[in-house]
Amino acid sequence: MTQDLTLPAADGYVNVRVGAIIIKNEKLLMVGSQDFDYYYSVGGRIQFGESAEQAVRREVLEETGWELEIDRLGLDGVDRRMLESIIVNFRGGPVGLDTLAATIGEEAVTLEDVYEPYLLQIGFLNRTPRGRCVTQKAYEHLGIPFHGQLEM
Repeated sequence: MTQDLTLPAADGYVNVRVGAIIIKNEKLLMVGSQDFDYYYSVGGRIQFGESAEQAVRREVLEETGWELEIDRLGLDGVDRRMLESIIVNFRGGPVGLDTLAATIGEEAVTLEDVYEPYLLQIGFLNRTPRGRCVTQKAYEHLGIPFHGQLEM
């Protein structure tokens, strides 16, 4: 039997919970209750000894059957393939969007509209007139030694 993680509160104890908002193909995934007539986002209690990341992965697997490929910053497999491809195949950049898309087997519009905005926001990617470049911060997150880029 597993024990849920609880924390003291003013009026007793509170269970610590996690949740996941899952959006795929511009649709929000909600889980339907079998007992009641309502829907909810994926999530549940953190079990004792479990990290929040472990708990959210477990909850998503239990409720949807999907294994998450996200890391602690929210990067998924496509984000990592995008960054790693620029690093490995193009020495960190610059690389054009269409070339990058062909290299990792994704649509250019998907990379530009779905993945690029977050990578730009967290400082892992720069857009230059010559193409996309991976930043030193992204190298560090991926655990890849940074040796600089030819140009930015």
